[in-house]
Amino acid sequence: MLENLLKLVTNQAQEAIVNNNQIPNEQNNTAIESVTQSITSGLAGQLNGGNLQGILQMFSGQGGNMSSNPIVQNLIQSAAGNLAGKIGIDTNTATSIVSSLIPTIMSQLASQTADPNNSNFDMNSVVGALTGGKTGGADMNGILSQLTSGQGGGLDIASIASQFLGGGDKNQSGGGIGGLISGFLK
Repeated sequence: MLENLLKLVTNQAQEAIVNNNQIPNEQNNTAIESVTQSITSGLAGQLNGGNLQGILQMFSGQGGNMSSNPIVQNLIQSAAGNLAGKIGIDTNTATSIVSSLIPTIMSQLASQTADPNNSNFDMNSVVGALTGGKTGGADMNGILSQLTSGQGGGLDIASIASQFLGGGDKNQSGGGIGGLISGFLK
């Protein structure tokens, strides 16, 4: 999944990074890798912080416009700081670059992840890559499919937690979203 994300960022980085006079050509790869790393660490941080529901909503298209999605805004902020620090440009320039790049990347990532015919990305591999393979055996593709098909109206955090915790024993990890993430990352 991480290799495919790097390819996705590289494909989208032509205008924002490669053709950008404010980024020296010898820094293009560093900039692309910085944005990719910021996306993966930011999404992993969202999962670790208990925002599985936000991640699922974003990937299912229920999180609203990517540019205004709070998760994407968090990724932009983090990526701008990382990019400025790694290649030595000012934060405003870095923010402008990643603000034009990350919403497009996240839209494409969500679209490709939701596409059952796309073997480059699927929700199981995305969550597995972000958590070091710790998915608790839950079928994230099935959950995402229900959400994207409009059949996810009955899904809630409790049912998702139940899948992660193998039957929803709330005493197993403390219950609630904290218990979900705790059990998810064990």
